[in-house]
Amino acid sequence: MSPDEAVRPEPESEELENEGEGPTAEERRPRKMADPQRPRKEEVEAHEMTHVPYRNWCEVCVQGRGKSMPHRRGQQERGLPELHFDYMFVGPRDLPGQTKACLVIREAATKMCLAIMVPAKGKDSYVADRAVAFLEELGCINGA
Repeated sequence: MSPDEAVRPEPESEELENEGEGPTAEERRPRKMADPQRPRKEEVEAHEMTHVPYRNWCEVCVQGRGKSMPHRRGQQERGLPELHFDYMFVGPRDLPGQTKACLVIREAATKMCLAIMVPAKGKDSYVADRAVAFLEELGCINGA
């Protein structure tokens, strides 16, 4: 007796009848398996409070990531110019006394910027005059 014969079990009578035919429609139909990532009810309830982090099983999270309706800034007319002012410091970071202050002004609609080296952070007539001149250049105010 060969090793193959010893290990191989005898086919049942049904298998012998269908041996020449392919698998039946029932045998070919895929079986649906449970999603291994499907959360428990408690996890769903906790997630629905904030929807953070993103979960692919959450319909709200999936819709929120949609690209068909992106959130873009509109070109609505602004009543007043939107200006952003901030200081930055130029120089070596490890030598605080060696840095120089610089005031940066940015207008939101045109995205124009102005950077002014200033003697120190705080009030200074030079900085105020230069900021007004920048606003005049933008057309935000009329020159006096």
